[in-house]
Amino acid sequence: LLVSTPEGRTMLIDGGGLASFGGSPARSLDVGEDVVSPYLWSRSIRALDVIAISHAHYDHIGGLPALLENFRVGELWLGNNPSTPDYERVLETARRHGVALVRLARGDARELGGVTFEVLAPARDYVPRSKPSNDDSLVLAARYGRRSFLLAGDIERRAERWLLQDGLAAHADVLKVPHHGSK
Repeated sequence: LLVSTPEGRTMLIDGGGLASFGGSPARSLDVGEDVVSPYLWSRSIRALDVIAISHAHYDHIGGLPALLENFRVGELWLGNNPSTPDYERVLETARRHGVALVRLARGDARELGGVTFEVLAPARDYVPRSKPSNDDSLVLAARYGRRSFLLAGDIERRAERWLLQDGLAAHADVLKVPHHGSK
């Protein structure tokens, strides 16, 4: 998801990758190199202020190493993700290019180009399982003026209920439907 703020700042949420459905992901197509980078270049984008990782499933982070190589990136926003080889590759590529790693948790807020991003999840005390989970997702509420956007990563029913019960996601003008629109 590409966010371009009214003040011209840019943020990419996730970097794509092919879904593996429990097996080993197909590596013949690098979504970051072959799909996302050409799209950004076609929009004359050469730098990204922020890349945010919703969670560490390959279909969300698989393209990030190429994007970190191809674009000047200011910050990489992270929730609380378990270590996997693919996730560690993203972090190492970011470090090698001097990208600031910004770890976020519920209650944190960041401003980018006039847009305020409030972190709704994960909770500060959230402990991920040993393997990436959809409910690891970094959930952001973006606000610009009177407009609000809920960027929910891949959260599933349990996390959705938790956000609603705590009143964190009571209203959004625009919803990025979680988990690719699944039930």
